[in-house]
Amino acid sequence: MENKKLFIAMYHYVRDLNNSRYPAIKGLDYSLFKKQIEFFEQNFHVVTMEQVLEFLFGGGICRKKHCS
Repeated sequence: MENKKLFIAMYHYVRDLNNSRYPAIKGLDYSLFKKQIEFFEQNFHVVTMEQVLEFLFGGGICRKKHCS
């Protein structure tokens, strides 16, 4: 494996901010969240935390679109 980098994105507050109980809170609106996820899918190999753990402790990673 040539490129051994793992980038982790973590979101704490994703909401429909305009209709939220706290519209002024620092958060990410659904529409921007969706755009960011689409960017990640187009530019990176997106994996689940379970796949990361399997890679670290099981020795391999599933590269299929839908892994069990």
